[in-house]
Amino acid sequence: MVTPIRRWEFILGKTIPYFLIGSVDATVLALIGTFWFGVPFRGHVISLAIVVMTFLTAALGLGLLISTVAAAACPCFFQRLSYINPLRHVALILRSIYLKGVGLDVLWPNVAAMAFLALLMLGVSILRFHKSLE
Repeated sequence: MVTPIRRWEFILGKTIPYFLIGSVDATVLALIGTFWFGVPFRGHVISLAIVVMTFLTAALGLGLLISTVAAAACPCFFQRLSYINPLRHVALILRSIYLKGVGLDVLWPNVAAMAFLALLMLGVSILRFHKSLE
């Protein structure tokens, strides 16, 4: 907030990396779908690129808008609720490994939490699964 840059420069700096990552992800997924899984691509690459870029811009804009409207940090209830989301744990683990060089000796609680969630969710899914024609 104290940097001598304009608002639009700040927003661009926040969005461009995620836009590029999303573009690469979309490209890889399209290539895998077409060449690995054999899903035929009959449209125009330019049309797909325009749609993907528009979607990424809209999604990033929505995220930024929400962050500007949010008055405070996430309420405690939702912070606690986030512990049942594996994404919370893997994001922390990946940041710690990539950026800090942390090993599993430190990260084992998050790995254990993810493993517990995986077993719990798969177990509940197995119990709830019913073979039927409906």
